[in-house]
Amino acid sequence: MPNDDKREGILGILALLFLILGGIIFFYVFNREKRKNIEESYNYLLDERDRFIEELSRLSALRNTGAISEEEYEKRRKAILDKVWRIERKLSELEAKGRAS
Repeated sequence: MPNDDKREGILGILALLFLILGGIIFFYVFNREKRKNIEESYNYLLDERDRFIEELSRLSALRNTGAISEEEYEKRRKAILDKVWRIERKLSELEAKGRAS
């Protein structure tokens, strides 16, 4: 009987160790996926920001050629810059999250 108690104790400890190991593996995989999603979001936002900056350059060229009025240029420029600033803020937030994890 004492041998059975010893065996049950060892099996209980092994089961507990496997549960702990499983938890660690799950935590690692979850954090890795989270980091991957943050990187994908970051890259997407960078692409969006670059696209809006290119749009701003095209808009400036339209103004310089006289294709649009100064008033229309300012209105569209302001809208584009608002989008760029929002993206910059989101990028900063993602950078902060990336440093925190």
